[in-house]
Amino acid sequence: MRNKSIFIATNSIDSLCVQPVAEYIGAAGYNPIVYESDKVFAGQKALWLSFDSAGQELQAEYAGQTISRETVAAAWYRRPSQLQLDMVDKAKQFRIETEVRTLQRGLWSVIPDERWLNAPANIRITEDKLTQFAVAKQVGFLVPTTVVSNSWKQVRDMLPAPLIMKMQSGILHDNGKLKLMYTTVLDEQALDKQATSKPFPGIFQEYIPKAREWRITVVGEEVFSAAVYTTGEAKTDWRKYQSGNDVEFRSEKINTDIQEKCIKFLQKVGLTYGAFDFIESPDGRITFLEVNPNGQYMWLESRLGLPISRAIGAKLIDIARTNNG
Repeated sequence: MRNKSIFIATNSIDSLCVQPVAEYIGAAGYNPIVYESDKVFAGQKALWLSFDSAGQELQAEYAGQTISRETVAAAWYRRPSQLQLDMVDKAKQFRIETEVRTLQRGLWSVIPDERWLNAPANIRITEDKLTQFAVAKQVGFLVPTTVVSNSWKQVRDMLPAPLIMKMQSGILHDNGKLKLMYTTVLDEQALDKQATSKPFPGIFQEYIPKAREWRITVVGEEVFSAAVYTTGEAKTDWRKYQSGNDVEFRSEKINTDIQEKCIKFLQKVGLTYGAFDFIESPDGRITFLEVNPNGQYMWLESRLGLPISRAIGAKLIDIARTNNG
């Protein structure tokens, strides 16, 4: 019996992103099972996982549909850990979110790694920024000088001001709310103010002047490149200002060498999808910043017409056909 289901692990917040892919899969004759983690947590969608006393494998069912290696031919891990919680007690919220993520790993494990667009275990490994720099260097990317230390003296000895500060996850608790921490530029004055604090666990990098930036989205061996032009404060981190006039996205082709290295990078870490960020200096040098194995792309599809949803859907169908012989 052929496996005709393609499992999409996501949340209702990302429905606009997931819907075009689900429709593409459905039009090809496959059954898209869209798992929404926040609706499971809220009790709006039914989920059960179990081992019976005689069973050899984990059994799973979601919204009346069986999830197993016999029924699921391909799978896409698309941000299923977002629960839309907003508790006053942030410590409790963190514990609940951690418990949900941990329990859900049992569901992901029902589906063999080779059937995922990006296997969840490989995503977790690749999200580590220091691991990314090591792999980037191996495939031949230029990488910025990077320091992680609990000593400001060590940071300042290795990186002249101004320098860049960022965090591993980029998420902080601020006055009881979760807050995205954007890339920050620290000049001499800002560094002097930090003298009595601790730099750990921050990530510090050399400041690189920008002619433009690049967002390169890769699906298998398909590469979708977009140039990012910024003015004013948006030059520090365009994500914070992308809805305004200081950021412009253009559909431009990055050179073939960078495209090939992006594909090679993903192959090294066992991924099929990745959203890469680069800086292009005024002298033309292109420096790797990071790759997000679950990076956003829909705004590029909407603004620039890049057919990324089609590429993801087609790749999932390729995986399904491979597993059906």
